[in-house]
Amino acid sequence: MRQLLYTFTILTLLIAACNAAPTPPPPISAAATAVVAVAPTTPSVAAISHIKGDADQRLDETSVWNVASIGQSLASGNQVRTGVESLATVQFAQGAITRLGPETAFTVIELSGDAQNPLIKLHLSLGQLFVIIKDSLGSGAVEIETPVGSAAVRGSLMSVKVTEQGRVEIACLETSGKCVVENDHGAVELESGQQTEIDAADEPPAPVEQIEEDVLAEWFETNPETQTIVEADADGDGFTLLDGDCNDGDAAIQPNADDPAGDGIDGNCDAADGAQPDNDGDGDDADSAINPNADDSTQDGIDQNCDGVDGPIDGEPETATTAEPETPEPESTEALATDGPAADDPAPEATESPAEDPTPEESDEPPPTPEN
Repeated sequence: MRQLLYTFTILTLLIAACNAAPTPPPPISAAATAVVAVAPTTPSVAAISHIKGDADQRLDETSVWNVASIGQSLASGNQVRTGVESLATVQFAQGAITRLGPETAFTVIELSGDAQNPLIKLHLSLGQLFVIIKDSLGSGAVEIETPVGSAAVRGSLMSVKVTEQGRVEIACLETSGKCVVENDHGAVELESGQQTEIDAADEPPAPVEQIEEDVLAEWFETNPETQTIVEADADGDGFTLLDGDCNDGDAAIQPNADDPAGDGIDGNCDAADGAQPDNDGDGDDADSAINPNADDSTQDGIDQNCDGVDGPIDGEPETATTAEPETPEPESTEALATDGPAADDPAPEATESPAEDPTPEESDEPPPTPEN
C-alpha cells in the first residue's frame, strides 16, 4: 500500500511539472533598444516624383528599358531617360532634387554618406540636369559626372548640359558656396550668376563668364519657381543675380565693390580675387587705357604711355618746354575791308602814266658840226 502511494505521488508531481506555465523572458532594457534603433549610415534611395510626357527607367545599362512611374525608387546603377518635350523630377531624401530636361539620360552612380552629409553622384550622358538643393548637405554634395568633366555643388541651384556634339555647359544660377567644375586639365569655381563650358575631354574648363540669357530662359522654363530667386535683391545692395551680383546674401559683395587682392574673396564679382589684369602690357593692369601705345600728349598728371613721365618726350626733359617761333597770322578779311575801299565801292579805273622820252642811245659818231 505504501509503495502504491509513493508511485502516485511521483506521477502527480510529474504531471504538475508538465502543465506549469513557462517562465517569461526578461524585458529588453531601454539602453538595448536605443542601440538597436541607430539610424542607418546610408541615405534612402531616390525616387521619381514627377513625370511630364515620356520617361523610362532600367536597372542598369544591360537591362531593358521600362516605362517609369511616379514613386518608383532608384538605387545605384539605375538609369532614367526622358523623351522629346518631356520632363521628370527625381527627389532625394535630403531635400535635393534633380530635374531632367527633354531627351536627357543619366545614371545613379552613388548614394552614400549619412543623413547630415549625403553624397549624391550622377552621370549625365546626354541632355540637361537641373540640381536644386533646398536643405544643407553639410560636407556632402551633389556631383554630376559627364564624358568630359564633372561639376559639384553643395548648395542651391546648378545646371549641367551635355550637347550632342559632346560639349558640356555648366551654370551656377545661385549658390551659398561655389560650384566647382573640373577635369584632368584644369578646374574653375563658379559663383552665383556665372557659367563655364568644356568643349572636349582634352581641354580645360573655359574662363568663367556671366550667365547668358538663353541659359536663364532654360532655367525659368523648366523651374519657374527659381525666377523669383534671381530677380530679387536679397541683400539690398542694388544688384540682383541678373545684374551680376555673385553673392546676394552679402551687400558688400557686388559688381561695383572694391576687391582687394589676397583676401580670398571675389568682392566685385569678376570671378577672381583682386583686380584683374587688362592684358595690355603695362604696369597699370586695372586700366586698359594706360599702355605703352597710348597717347600721352598732355600734362594731365597721368603717365598714359608708361614712359615714366607725364606728357611727351622729344629729346628734352618733360618739364622743359621748347619755345616754337611764332608765325604771324594773316590779317583778317575784316581788317582788309576796313583799311581799303568798301566791298560795295566800284574798283577805281586804271590811269595811264605819261610816256617818258626814251633815253637816247649812245653812239660812237661825233656830234654834227653846227653851220655858221
